[in-house]
Amino acid sequence: MAHSTRSAEFLYEKLAIETNIILEARSTGVKKLLFLDSSCVYPRMAEQLMWGEALLSGVLELTNEWYAIAKISGIKLSGSSSSIWM
Repeated sequence: MAHSTRSAEFLYEKLAIETNIILEARSTGVKKLLFLDSSCVYPRMAEQLMWGEALLSGVLELTNEWYAIAKISGIKLSGSSSSIWM
């Protein structure tokens, strides 16, 4: 129920935590960072077994949508694109 009634607060807190960890890792010279996701980042009706290509390919489960959005943001922020670290 808390995720439904305080979605913006949850989203902000999760994004702040992820951003701080990822940017601190960058500033201290961490070469590899393992950012774990969960099944909730995939669309509600994702085909089983889920593969990375399914990410952002459909509607998220509404009961944990804001958690999933924060996790997806962290995935993208910590992604393999070298332009993130320039």
